[in-house]
Amino acid sequence: MKSTAAEVKDAVYTTLDKIQGTVRGTADIGQGLRNPNMLKSRALDVPDAILKPYLSSDYEHVMESYNRSILPQIEMRRAFGSTTLDTEFQKITDAYHAKINYAANDVGKAKLIKQQSADMGNLTLLRDRVLNQVGPRGNESLNMVRAAQLVQSFNYLRMLGGQTLSAIPDVGRLVARYGLVNTGARMSRLLSGMSGGLMKADAQRMGTALDVVLHTRMKTLDGIGDELAGSQLGKRMQNATAAFTKYSLIASWDSMMRTLSSQLEQDALKRLVDKANVSALERGKLASHGIGVDEIGAIRDQWAKYGSNENGLNRARTELWDDKGAASLVEQAVVRAGQSNAFAIGKGDFPGFASSELGKIILQFKASALSSVNRRVIPLAQGMAHGDVKAANGLASMLALGGLTYTLKELAAGRQPDFSPHNLIPEAMQRSGILTFLPDLYDPMAGALHLPRFSKFQDLDPLETLGGPTAGTLAALLGTIKGMTDGEVSAGDLHKLRQLLPYQHLFYFRRLIDMLE
Repeated sequence: MKSTAAEVKDAVYTTLDKIQGTVRGTADIGQGLRNPNMLKSRALDVPDAILKPYLSSDYEHVMESYNRSILPQIEMRRAFGSTTLDTEFQKITDAYHAKINYAANDVGKAKLIKQQSADMGNLTLLRDRVLNQVGPRGNESLNMVRAAQLVQSFNYLRMLGGQTLSAIPDVGRLVARYGLVNTGARMSRLLSGMSGGLMKADAQRMGTALDVVLHTRMKTLDGIGDELAGSQLGKRMQNATAAFTKYSLIASWDSMMRTLSSQLEQDALKRLVDKANVSALERGKLASHGIGVDEIGAIRDQWAKYGSNENGLNRARTELWDDKGAASLVEQAVVRAGQSNAFAIGKGDFPGFASSELGKIILQFKASALSSVNRRVIPLAQGMAHGDVKAANGLASMLALGGLTYTLKELAAGRQPDFSPHNLIPEAMQRSGILTFLPDLYDPMAGALHLPRFSKFQDLDPLETLGGPTAGTLAALLGTIKGMTDGEVSAGDLHKLRQLLPYQHLFYFRRLIDMLE
């Protein structure tokens, strides 16, 4: 029987998915880098003209796929010797077996067995997240998964036009980490161009400022749906979200934050390695970068030999160092600081439920709130407990910038900000991020009980707050259709329809959209 065009196309996409071993645009390069077992002994003897419709010539798409597919596997092999982590898992299993054998009673053994199962499950999930291999594989409901991920990307286009304004309080993280005076001085040098391009040069060489090119901020569970292999519509939606990331200015903002972090972290490391008496808190910061007592001496020697101080800017110039191990530690610390300060979402910042398709729908745009506990609140609390002035200044800066964010968003929406203390203080706290996910739990209750609500949620249905933006999109769509079919289109129906438009929330277009509405 002759196949239809749709059946042929589906067969091609299915073949692509099977070759890649996944439906998420990532490849398995196998156990050996030279002869990947997924592609070993395979020959694709097809003319280029036939393959052309299924090949990508989009530079950003190719590089983003490479970063998601190949680099994690290379780094896993570099660190552990394999991507399966079988040796490491076996060591953990052996350690648990030893504990179980020495357990005093059956109750203790059962508890250890349960803990082992949970730990192994979490480690396996984390490994798969690092490799970007979490998700459907040959899922029977693949079309539903694709539809859900397209809706997630659409949610991004219609809702996150003000994300750059929301990111302003992130500057407070720099203050908490590096101090108010130091952060202010370095930021003024960067914005005024007085750094002579040194910050940008270091950031680009160490790879801390690639977001403006690859738009990686939203390539996480927090923002948009993953690109599905073989999906032309998915690729077009990815291009649309990448363009929106640039137009919303968040890519440029993150590039600035990471560029600034590259210099501030180098300066902070230089001060720490030269310091005679390092506090327990400072030792913890160094240890988080893998820098111990032995490494401090090597870094100090290399910095003294090759480092420089140019117009008050301490530079490591690690590209000149003889000790490549010490240079690698410094560069890793700089990259890690850039990711943390720009609030990149880590692979371990979510519960296991967040890896399911339902979890991605419900928790979309909640990554920052969930990860703020570990990335913002706990470091601030630790600093305050140790009497760190920088942490106190950072908290004050976050609150002040949270108030600024509230003011700017109200003005962008055409509303007059309410500066009364009973309104400004809660708004500043909510916008600063220090309340983490608590406002998301409070708002549905406030809406039901007619309690005061934060301005962020006043235009959202409580169902959207609880069920995620996809639930809000469907509710708005159904409500609009119902109003139109009843023959009486109200101002509320028009507002719901407006909320479904891409770019309608872009902060510098907001007044124009309001006027049109």
